[in-house]
Amino acid sequence: MQQKHIATALIFIALISTANAATYYVAPYGNDAHTKQQAQNATTPWATINYGTSQLLAGDTLLVREGTYRESVNIKVNGTEADRITIKAYLGEKPILEGTQVTGGWAKCVSKEECLDNINWQNIYYAKTNINPEEKLFFEDGEYLQIAQEPNQSDPALEQVSEFSSLENEGNNFGHQIIAINPGQAEVGSFSISDPDGFYSTLFKEGETIIVGIKSGSNKNNGNYSLTMDATNLNGTTTLTVDREVFDALYDNIEVENQRFFVDSDKLIQDDDYWNGTKIRFWSHAANNWVDTKYVKRFIQARHMVVFDVPLGWAVSPGGTSPDAYSFQNHPLILDKADEYYYTTQPDIDGNYTVYLWPRNASDLDNKIGISIFIRGFYINSKYGSYVTIDGFTIRSYSGTEGGTRSGGIICPYGFNHESLIIKNNLVYNNKGYGGIAISSGNYDIVEGNLVYNILDGFGILLAGTNGKATGNNITKTGRTCLYVSLKKGLLTNNVLGIGSTHANGISIYAGNENILVSGNRFMNNNLTFQSCRNLTIYNNILDSKEGNYVIADWSKNGENVYIFNNIITGTSNNAALYATSPTTTSKNNIIGGSSTINRSHNIYIARAWNQKPSYGWLLQEEEIVADGTTIYGPAYTVNDIFQDISTSYELKENSIAIDKGTNIITELPDYLQDPFFAEVDFLKDIDGNPRPQGNGFDIGPYEFQSNATQTCAGTDSNCGTWPNCQNCNSQDGCIETAYRNYSCEGTNCSYTEQADDPRCQAVECVDLTALTDHISQWKQGNLTMLALMEKIQLWKAETGC
Repeated sequence: MQQKHIATALIFIALISTANAATYYVAPYGNDAHTKQQAQNATTPWATINYGTSQLLAGDTLLVREGTYRESVNIKVNGTEADRITIKAYLGEKPILEGTQVTGGWAKCVSKEECLDNINWQNIYYAKTNINPEEKLFFEDGEYLQIAQEPNQSDPALEQVSEFSSLENEGNNFGHQIIAINPGQAEVGSFSISDPDGFYSTLFKEGETIIVGIKSGSNKNNGNYSLTMDATNLNGTTTLTVDREVFDALYDNIEVENQRFFVDSDKLIQDDDYWNGTKIRFWSHAANNWVDTKYVKRFIQARHMVVFDVPLGWAVSPGGTSPDAYSFQNHPLILDKADEYYYTTQPDIDGNYTVYLWPRNASDLDNKIGISIFIRGFYINSKYGSYVTIDGFTIRSYSGTEGGTRSGGIICPYGFNHESLIIKNNLVYNNKGYGGIAISSGNYDIVEGNLVYNILDGFGILLAGTNGKATGNNITKTGRTCLYVSLKKGLLTNNVLGIGSTHANGISIYAGNENILVSGNRFMNNNLTFQSCRNLTIYNNILDSKEGNYVIADWSKNGENVYIFNNIITGTSNNAALYATSPTTTSKNNIIGGSSTINRSHNIYIARAWNQKPSYGWLLQEEEIVADGTTIYGPAYTVNDIFQDISTSYELKENSIAIDKGTNIITELPDYLQDPFFAEVDFLKDIDGNPRPQGNGFDIGPYEFQSNATQTCAGTDSNCGTWPNCQNCNSQDGCIETAYRNYSCEGTNCSYTEQADDPRCQAVECVDLTALTDHISQWKQGNLTMLALMEKIQLWKAETGC
């Protein structure tokens, strides 16, 4: 009896909450001066999303009508677990959060001099703006324009260092080298450097003059700078003492403290000071594919030397198979193609900056060139955002900086904790900053069904905190990792990860992550990396890196308790698709393009790394197969013995060598996956949701082969299924219209019994709340006792079926 009263009370509380919740409207034709009562009518909405959001209480919904909203939405509201706040697009409409304002006043250059001596002056237009263009974006008809760059980049949204100028070592002339020239003293070896104190110096010749690069050291010798050099490279000279005055003279008395330089005798042939004040972008392979930007302090043509400020945070590597590289940005004379612009970095006497543009289409520039003025679309501030849903928006063209805060499409900074923020069904693109969607802290957050692309410099989606889920998102063309997580318990499912810039993985799972499940994702020309994390399961994914180096890589080599099951891992240029050497990493039932783990079985290798051969002690483990066309480990199998058509998909062919050759990984799953948090992933289904196994065992790879043979069914129902040996027959239990069917196996026959008009199959819609609302209002006014109200609620439920 007591339980009945408790249940009734809970229903009562929920009904009161529902009755008090309100739905408000925002539209471009609205007015923020409208009252809350007026804004509940679609004909008298509010005008801005930011104001509408500020008025919401727990349980409220804000419906946003179609249109363009040039604003930043600062969320300072919370819902509750029982009464979420919902901010969403009006049904069937697509409201746009737009971060730009139109920049007008464009004039065409009438001479080379007016266009800063650019030889392309007849194609260039200019305009003034009081907005500092630094860290901003410019758009033409809503699409990126790019800062003038040398060498040019083919895609303004996707920086590729393959299009930079290489710092490749050219032998004894030591060209293309990064050189430290801070005053000080250090004893070094030859150009290959052996320096126990961490100094980095390089020697090279310019005619008969030996130029010495020195990074700050100790042991001054009365103002002289003594360096011990390798005799082989200095024609017998073993020691050279350089006086400070002589040292300065070599560099025309330039200020060298805290500066560095590099030399490129092939490309750096312009007049003195040509590159002064220009941005320079450095890419370092040694620093984990990082790109950093500095400003040029001086250019010396005679030495083909660029001097830049503030040392880089890594030791540059000019040699090897992946030499470092550089490019210049924002110079008036490298504005040499349509879609590029240059801007002045200092304001004029009126406080304006000048922008020079080579447009794609010169017509109507005053109405179609925009500059980003807002730095964020949605901003979840302080301790807000709990039980809030953001659903169905287009969020574009946000960029900039403001007091160190992060820019992007939907941003929640670190340290601002909240509960259950849901970000779903949004289109986020053409933004620059920390991320398209960056939720840096929270608990039980969900990022679902979003399309994110063209994110300059930032992550596609970043999700951090505890109990986070990222599912069903499509992410591509990002400056950094498509999906970056930092989670204490996380679920990453059914995402599509596309291409990114040089420092962009498909998914990154780095230090501090634990209890993570990665399942059902499709990596299209991208990879998965992890390091220093624990309890990671990678199941049922397609990972195709399209000529990358590693497809799954444990960079720290110490990922703890990593399980890699039923994946396709391929697309490498070095036949080392799976790089994970921790003794607690296990791989089973995978199709792998070379290399693997220590603990493994039941894998197929469609390529092998250089060391996967008996002479290096590498041997096949239990039920493993080599299918790279060689006979060293058995028959000369190839990919054609596995897949229907590898050029279009990774589905298995009939009689594939992968069918029934896997092991039952259910017995291998770690205990943490028993948490209900992970229940939506069914380890008895393949990547397309087909039951496994369908034969005598698991198939290898993410797909379970689908036979065309159908089993006999009781009755004439064609939906009985294609269940060889009647396995998983009862997974079809459920409603057919208003009837409920229970499936079961009888021998090899999948049959069912049916219960007509089953209550489980009856649709109930509580659409008429008028009477209920009136009852509750009467109770609040004191016209009904609690007992009378409960009786009326029971009567209302009986009449409506709710």
